[in-house]
Amino acid sequence: MSEYSVKIVVATHKKYKMPSDAMYIPLHVGAEGKKDSDGNELDLGYIKDNTGENISILNPSFCELTGLYWAWKNLDSDYIGLVHYRRYFGTKKRNPFDGILTYRQLKPMLECYQIFVPKKRKYYIETLYSHYAHTHYAEQLDLTKEILKEITSFFGCRLATGVLDWACMLFFVDILKYNDVLIKILANVLVIVLNYVASKVVIFKKRGNSEEKQA
Repeated sequence: MSEYSVKIVVATHKKYKMPSDAMYIPLHVGAEGKKDSDGNELDLGYIKDNTGENISILNPSFCELTGLYWAWKNLDSDYIGLVHYRRYFGTKKRNPFDGILTYRQLKPMLECYQIFVPKKRKYYIETLYSHYAHTHYAEQLDLTKEILKEITSFFGCRLATGVLDWACMLFFVDILKYNDVLIKILANVLVIVLNYVASKVVIFKKRGNSEEKQA
């Protein structure tokens, strides 16, 4: 059976118990700019994700993915993985650290598989929205929903006025034989006015009301 080089980054932001298997690499994610209580550079005793080629400074936005980026750019292995310091692949044991996947257990599976992911989680008692709201900020989803509504309304109104422009040209020019330049100018003026009214009254009305309340 072939030997493989496997490195699994353990993303952490604090000192914690780590697996003893050599394929695990504890990595301090979001290390850029972190200070200890004395104002010195925070040192957890682990490799930091602000070494080598990195995006550590973006950790507030990308979380553990700065660790994955660091592994991609700075590790040379057949297999590269990422786990959370409290989330591992493994089997259930009374002591969770006794069930963490080891290289000896992983090696036979590498002959058959190239990618390993966690088992799909089934949400029986909550929705994806409520789960996100509990662990992050519901306002982010609400804002995304409002933006998607605005985009839909925006393009819907533009499509409607575009059809109206076409209908005006068809009726007044092709059927009634009015001057095409004059009708096109009048149709454009009508479309501009309707788009403006739609933007004020329909598309961005709710966003404007929300901003006024916050002010």
